[in-house]
Amino acid sequence: MILSHWPLVAFSILVIALTPGPSMLLGFGLAAQYGARRSLTAGFGLLSALMAYAALSLAGLGALLLAVPELITALQWFGVAFLLWMGLNALLGARTHTKAPPDSATNAPALRRLYRRGLLTAIGNPKAMVFFTAVFPQFIDPAQPVAAQIAVLCATFAAAWSLAFVAYAAAGALLRRRAQARTGKPLLQWISGGVYLSAAGLLAISR
Repeated sequence: MILSHWPLVAFSILVIALTPGPSMLLGFGLAAQYGARRSLTAGFGLLSALMAYAALSLAGLGALLLAVPELITALQWFGVAFLLWMGLNALLGARTHTKAPPDSATNAPALRRLYRRGLLTAIGNPKAMVFFTAVFPQFIDPAQPVAAQIAVLCATFAAAWSLAFVAYAAAGALLRRRAQARTGKPLLQWISGGVYLSAAGLLAISR
């Protein structure tokens, strides 16, 4: 990768990451439902799976997996079902809400469960491999050390993706504070459930 091209690469990845998709909507919904800290924990899970997909793709296995459409479809529908479950769970929680304080964390999942939610959501979106398999090689110069270029690309992706995720989580946390000041937890549950269902819909129609 020519060093002068790095700013363009970083900007392109950031723009792609900022596009609303299942991962970013999950971050927004979790921040609105449970707060920024728990949303960022799920973000680590998401990024872990994305980096695993990057490693598979850059090792040449991504193209092999993409050549098996049945596997990709199965993973995708797993992700859709998981997001649907999260959405319905949030909506049911809003309906059965009691008079608990809006800022109560007693019903919030443990951090390890949130990490697992992020991990499973990203695993259920195998289209990330398309990006790593098709786009990353375009920025690699075979005349230069390949390992170093891969490391730079992966670090750039992780940094840009994390920046976008923090932005979505911050927006969700801001909505949470404003909603708590007015109506409390039930509205947050309804909003989060709708966001998760929207993420499931986006993943279901993605090609």
